[in-house]
Amino acid sequence: MERSSPLKLSRPSTTFGNISICRDQKASGRTLFNQLKDLVSRGVFPGSFSELTDLIREIGNLGVHATGREVDFWDAELLDDFFRAVVEYVYVVPSKIARMKQRMSYMRADRT
Repeated sequence: MERSSPLKLSRPSTTFGNISICRDQKASGRTLFNQLKDLVSRGVFPGSFSELTDLIREIGNLGVHATGREVDFWDAELLDDFFRAVVEYVYVVPSKIARMKQRMSYMRADRT
């Protein structure tokens, strides 16, 4: 029985997820790396995410390319945490802000 590496288990939720975010946000660039950099430069991601997206790409490359280096469970766990932070920032936070603005408008209307 072949043993699955932690990166292989997390890869669909990270690298492929990043590709989906890049497509959804209409990132330009031929590679995932360049697309992520484009999203940072356009302000879709904050500047601090530039380093985070570099780490996601580097760890993903270690798992995909025959480098002779292993990505362990903890690396894969951190990679998943980073990806979740990206999703939270790009999709969840704006949705919560919109919901709070809507609630505030109802509260203001109730006072008048």
